[in-house]
Parts: sequence; structure tokens; C-alpha cells
Amino acid sequence: MEWLNRDECLNKYNELIFDEIKNNKMKDNISAWEMESMSFYYHEHELAHINKEKYNVVDYSMLPEKPKEIGFNLYKGLKYPKFELKRIVGTVLDRDKNKHVVALLTPDGVVNVKFYSGQFAFYDRQISRINEDGTKTTLEDGWFKRGEKLLITGFRRGDQFKPKVYKDSVYQHSVYRIINIKGNGELDFQTERISADGN
Repeated sequence: MEWLNRDECLNKYNELIFDEIKNNKMKDNISAWEMESMSFYYHEHELAHINKEKYNVVDYSMLPEKPKEIGFNLYKGLKYPKFELKRIVGTVLDRDKNKHVVALLTPDGVVNVKFYSGQFAFYDRQISRINEDGTKTTLEDGWFKRGEKLLITGFRRGDQFKPKVYKDSVYQHSVYRIINIKGNGELDFQTERISADGN
């Protein structure tokens, strides 16, 4: 009882409570907290030190405004140019549902990513399930919510980045949702939207 009434005990208790709150609420780094609270990075971008070589990520500003043609695809007897694909990463700042554009803050600046309407709707929609009692349970928010980190495959055209993959592309998906950034620069990401049955 004597020890319980000492400052030493109170300080130790407060330290333990703080550590518990810190572990539950403050899992990310200071850059992640800045984006969550202020919607911009005062310090470094969260994705500044990812392993660019491993994920074939390039700086958007280094891409030519006219995409490089690497061949053609045939569709219904017509030839369509096939472009060299590149990858960029960034944090979602905003989206324009009417224009199907996502403002993506990359480590070297803001990029407007222009989606096709169906593609935009697929990644933007919230996935929910109706319960037996009629209530709705959200299974997954849309991937274009502010603060989401994305890895996008496509090409630059003018002042926009166009998400794209081809049937014979190395990459199977145009959009990857980054769910974790490891200390060594490697990423954990989600490639598929969750289904309505929760899988």
C-alpha cells in the first residue's frame, strides 16, 4: 500500500496507460499522422523511401507527356496503339466523381489520375452487406478516400496519368492499394476488392 501511494507508482501507471494508447492509436509514423490530421505532408512523404526498383516505380515528372508506343492491339478489325506502361505511387488527396479524376500526391508532386468511368466506379464504391435484420455493414471503403495510398500502373498523356494494363502485361491490375510500408522499403498491398460476402 505504501508503494501504491508513491509518485513512482503513479508515474509507472501513467506510462503504461500512455504506451497502450500509443500502440492502439499511433501505429503509423509522423507523416501518416500529418496526412490524417492536416491532409498534407509537412515532413517527408510516406512513400519517399520505398524500393522503387523492386516495384518499377518512376517519378511522374520524368515521364514524357506523349506516351511511348510499343506496338498495336487489334480490336474489331481496328488497330489501337499499345503504350509502354509505368508505375507511380502516391496518397489520395481528393477525387472528382464527375470527371473520374483522382488527385494523387506522389513524392514529387500532385498528379491527376484520369480513370475510365467504369474503372473509377469500381474502385470508388463502398462495399457493404445487408444483414438479416436489415442493417448494413460496411466491408470495405472505396479506395479513392483521402489518405489511401495507391500504386498505379499506366502511362502519362499530357498533364494526366492514365491507368492501364494489357492482357499480356506483367501487371495484372492497374490499381494496387498499399496497406503497409515496411522499414526496408517493401510494400504490402491489396490487389482485389473485397467481395460482398466478405472474401
